[in-house]
Amino acid sequence: MNLFFGEHPSKWNIALSLLTGLILAGVAVMLQEPLGWNGIVTAVLAADIGAGLISNASKETNDAWKNESRSRQWVFVIFHLTVYPAAIILLSQSAVVTILLVGLLVVKTGLFYSRVISTAR
Repeated sequence: MNLFFGEHPSKWNIALSLLTGLILAGVAVMLQEPLGWNGIVTAVLAADIGAGLISNASKETNDAWKNESRSRQWVFVIFHLTVYPAAIILLSQSAVVTILLVGLLVVKTGLFYSRVISTAR
């Protein structure tokens, strides 16, 4: 759980992360008509992207990830820039949702890179 919110996250950070994830998932659901299983999976990915966007901006999460190996940090980046976009592109039922989620995914991963990988230990 430390890699999601850090070792001692504030209640505000947890609440804001979860709320952002739920809002983004709700937007994804509303924009995918008719909603099928692939739209639901896209909404789950949206929730993770929304929550991760806020979480990756927090000092607590960044500090937890800085204690991980360089290879694990790079696996996070590579996974989020290959598997996630591919899943979104293949599963999303809406071009707007696809563009929104891939864009936010790039921001989320960029935050991680700039605040964890590019900083010296």
